[in-house]
Amino acid sequence: MSDIYFPFDLSDTPKIDKEKQKNELIQARKSLSRLIKDSKNQAKLGKCYHCGNECDSFCNSHTLPAFCLRNIAFNGKVAYSNTILDLPIMNADKGVNEAGTFQLICRDCDSKIFQDYENPDNYETIPSAKMLAQIDMKNNLKNISKRLMEIEMYDLMHERLRFNEGWTQAKSAVGDMDLKEFKDAYIRAKNHSIKPFERDYYIGFYEKLPYVVPVAFQGTIALISDLEGNIINNIYNPDAKYKIQNTALCIFPLKEESIIMMFVEKNSNRYARFFKQLRKLDSLDDQLSVINYILFSYTEDYFLSINIPQKVLDEMLSVSGKTPELMSFTPPDSRRAIEAAKEIFNLQMRHSIPNLLSKDFALNRES
Repeated sequence: MSDIYFPFDLSDTPKIDKEKQKNELIQARKSLSRLIKDSKNQAKLGKCYHCGNECDSFCNSHTLPAFCLRNIAFNGKVAYSNTILDLPIMNADKGVNEAGTFQLICRDCDSKIFQDYENPDNYETIPSAKMLAQIDMKNNLKNISKRLMEIEMYDLMHERLRFNEGWTQAKSAVGDMDLKEFKDAYIRAKNHSIKPFERDYYIGFYEKLPYVVPVAFQGTIALISDLEGNIINNIYNPDAKYKIQNTALCIFPLKEESIIMMFVEKNSNRYARFFKQLRKLDSLDDQLSVINYILFSYTEDYFLSINIPQKVLDEMLSVSGKTPELMSFTPPDSRRAIEAAKEIFNLQMRHSIPNLLSKDFALNRES
């Protein structure tokens, strides 16, 4: 469900002289860089995950269409979650070419299997079943790549940082289960892409906005509860047969418009009530506020325009980074834990943060 954050906090060190603090910060950044680099290298496969051919040089695949990033970038830069969280060992922005990338498929596959959905001209109408399948494929490849790296990272955290072995093994075991589900989902999405049918997916929310939002995102989210507090996914269910159901969320800024969309794979019936509740809200702005709250409370891999005022970003801090906190422990009582999780992700709190999907935050393309 979440990105991994490095377990160092250098933000509160008033008794350390500035030069020493600067040196420790540099060393912490180097340690983080080495940990991530080594985890990625150890997680690398020898063959393209899509076609199965041997591959020496994998493509730097973006987790969402690169044109979306370019449409919100300024001087080739975009902001991301750490622009809000402000962890000192991580950079405050990223270049478009390095933002949200993974290496799992060959260049030939990357140039072919996402052609339909990564073409901005294809968003004149509601996306086709084939486009949805391609989005689903990309989401699952992203999730597979992330889990492969995380599993390697947990081993290195125990080996190099002396993290508790029981904790790292438990996290790896959860990662293995997630990995199997993502692999199965990828196979289904691949088949849907080859032989697409309109009923393969259900679009629960779709809106084309007549302005450019300052946010770009594509990924899967496992909603815990709906607008009335009904459980959608009990993430603490101990039954091995219980499967988490994800919804795909897409926030695609185009040149003059934006696409906001949520869809699920067929038979994901747990989301039916949520989508009905969402559509029944009084205004489009309120519907967008729900999606905005879901984005910032459930995810950390979104991208933002660096022109968003710092005051606005500071207001987003109250909901950012909730998922790592939620997943950092194993509760002794799953029933009490899911009730606590419902409160943490309570969608009734959606108006407590700025709605970056509203027209108030639209980007002025001329500037």
